[in-house]
Amino acid sequence: MFNFNILLISLISTIIFGIIDATIFLIGEETIQKILIQKFHFDLTMAELATGGFATAVSMFFSTFLSKIIETKYKVIEHPLINAMGIILGTIFIILIYNFFLKQKS
Repeated sequence: MFNFNILLISLISTIIFGIIDATIFLIGEETIQKILIQKFHFDLTMAELATGGFATAVSMFFSTFLSKIIETKYKVIEHPLINAMGIILGTIFIILIYNFFLKQKS
């Protein structure tokens, strides 16, 4: 029998990854890229790659840390499809927040 709770618990760390990754891109992309271009003489492509790498590294750190805590307390499903779904859901969450709350204030 399929246990929906196990699926939700399994998605938590990857949803967190998606949320952190998208948030860093949303809030910090322009700021981080300006700093990299002005102070470190990166071109735009290099600055975008560095920003993406930074966002991924920070997201991976927190989601892996959280995943280890969750795995000690709950049974989880490790599957690439669940990871992909969680990242997409986290990103969609940030897109919705941006569209409904932040974009209107700009």
